[in-house]
Amino acid sequence: MHGASVIEPGRHAFRLASAGKSCALEVEIEASDTNLTALARLAGAINGAEAGVRAARREDRKLRLVWLEVTGSAPGARGAFELADVDGSAVSASGIGTASIAAEDAVFRVNGGPDRVSPVNETVLDPGRVRLAWRASATGTYDVAVGYDADAIAAELRQAVGDIDALAGIHRTSAGSLHPSLLRELDAAMTTEAAERLGIARSGDGWALDGRRFRDAIRHDPERVRLELAGPDGWAAGVIRTMERFLVMPAEALIHPAMRDAGTYAPDLSGGTQVQPAAPASGWYFDSMYYVPNRL
Repeated sequence: MHGASVIEPGRHAFRLASAGKSCALEVEIEASDTNLTALARLAGAINGAEAGVRAARREDRKLRLVWLEVTGSAPGARGAFELADVDGSAVSASGIGTASIAAEDAVFRVNGGPDRVSPVNETVLDPGRVRLAWRASATGTYDVAVGYDADAIAAELRQAVGDIDALAGIHRTSAGSLHPSLLRELDAAMTTEAAERLGIARSGDGWALDGRRFRDAIRHDPERVRLELAGPDGWAAGVIRTMERFLVMPAEALIHPAMRDAGTYAPDLSGGTQVQPAAPASGWYFDSMYYVPNRL
């Protein structure tokens, strides 16, 4: 490895062809150069050309071997290049003119479909949700099973359940101002058999996700979980329909019946208005809007 260079001393001229262009390069090897030094000079000439080809010195200390690895910067067939001696033997003596892996585009099929061509050994399927990668030497037919990322799904579901629980918390802390049927409807949407299968259960006055049960559900019946979370008749769709119903309800339907008679509003003799709220008043209801006053 540290012996005299296998490249003879003197001036060596060689040609680098890449991406439709050809570069004339040369390197000067000294009589005192070792293999390490000679290959470093060769790498410097190749990298200095900035022709889309990179040379890096590699070594195996245990086997006392050193070599130059030359690769194209562009992926696939666009990274193809050629090195050839013009005057001297730098390319042939160092072995960098022999390709160990051809620069080719990957050709593959998915589910028996038409040939697809990719400059890299990977592809993206299912509108960006699945990334499939393979070795450069891969050939033949492979069965690929795609599973769900249980932890990522659980994190999103836990956040959604937490947000719904916070919404229910507003009802519980409203001092009886909101209609009790709202919480009953929300509870009916949240606590179903489907929710139980997903691992969503009561926690105190609200709900929480049991991560272990949810991961078990994905492992044992992933399709059922998908339908409950993304299907039109699933658990998530039922919760969304309940929320959408709340959004279109008039304000008076959201207020507790007892609060609708909290006070009276009538014009006075001067054309102004008089308000006579019942005591204690927790807020004001004007033109289908309910206002809660700030407390100092």
